[in-house]
Amino acid sequence: MQIDFMTTFQKCLALFNLSLLRIESPFQKLENFDLGLRLKLDPQFDWDSFGNQLLKIQTPAVVILTEDFLGIHYASFSLSDESAVLIGPWQGEHQLLSLPPSLEEKLDSGTVTAIKAYFQAVPRVNEQMLIGNIIAFAESLSPDRSVRVEKMIDLPAFSLPHLQQKKNHSLSIEDFPSSLVQQRYNAENAFLDAVATGSIKQSIQAYQQFSRFDLGERFLGNLRSEKNGLIILNTLLRKRIEQTGVHPHYLDAISTRFSFKIEDLSSKEQVSPLQTEMLREYCIYVKKYANQSYSATIQTVIDHIHLNLNKPLTLKNLAELGFVSPSYLSNLFKQETGITLTNYIHTQRMQYAAYELRTTKKNITSISAEVGISDVNYFTKLFKKVFGCTPTQYRHLQTGSKS
Repeated sequence: MQIDFMTTFQKCLALFNLSLLRIESPFQKLENFDLGLRLKLDPQFDWDSFGNQLLKIQTPAVVILTEDFLGIHYASFSLSDESAVLIGPWQGEHQLLSLPPSLEEKLDSGTVTAIKAYFQAVPRVNEQMLIGNIIAFAESLSPDRSVRVEKMIDLPAFSLPHLQQKKNHSLSIEDFPSSLVQQRYNAENAFLDAVATGSIKQSIQAYQQFSRFDLGERFLGNLRSEKNGLIILNTLLRKRIEQTGVHPHYLDAISTRFSFKIEDLSSKEQVSPLQTEMLREYCIYVKKYANQSYSATIQTVIDHIHLNLNKPLTLKNLAELGFVSPSYLSNLFKQETGITLTNYIHTQRMQYAAYELRTTKKNITSISAEVGISDVNYFTKLFKKVFGCTPTQYRHLQTGSKS
């Protein structure tokens, strides 16, 4: 039963990008508990002493929270007299890791640079949520006891006197396993790949995983720093959906719109909602405009339709654009998209009209003309066929306006 609990909890911690290690003899298994930092900083580190110190401070039904000499967080709790578990490392969601000046002056520039790069591999965590999960797991192992939390700072086991006393200790980021930095890039790629599928739910979940990694001091602190982070996010999203075949016209439209929204932010509390909005909108653009899976002919036709909704779009003219016969284009379009060319044009025009009804105060006649339909009655008929209500009813339902 305990093995099942451990496996389940390891999967839970993986959602936080955290690992769980057993503290038990032989203690060499602890070498990577901090992503390999101590192993590289102090090859003579006494792992037996470290493990025994950790076991010594454990108390049944107590989760111990501590920090190391760099301010990085860990948790531990007892499994038995000879065994415990260690969870970490992590940093707080809004924590800014930095080398203590007294320590930095003892290190050469290469080591300082390496440790700052190391900080970026330590995941950011909502500590309240994490501790709640740890307590729940500890109580599942001891159902007859109520588990409490105890903070213990400056534990000898989590200091590194050898490093703090030695000058000119040399270390570079290349000394760490490539997987240390690769974790962050893997999380970034997984997040961007999720956006490329157009799945809003998966994209938000993957972004939460990616955002747990430290992206550097320039993205924390004041509002300007937060805006810089959003600017980079906007660029990443634009470049990724470009690879799905979204036309540059739409890429410019969405990235420019969010550029203005980013600069218009007046408080840090507005940052997170805008992040979510950006993810949702970019996913919607992928669903609506990506045509990478289509043949070159259909891609050309679709791009032309999206960019010319206010102009005549006949089967003959579109076929000439693709250098094919009208009958061939008609069959190919239905084969690749699953709908007829006429229905596709009508749907795109009505979706654009719906957007205008939601976001502007333009009258119905103007919107009808913008989507290439001069007959307002015919426009209303098409709109009702797609959305189940008239344009006026739709505007009222979406905005509360009766105009």
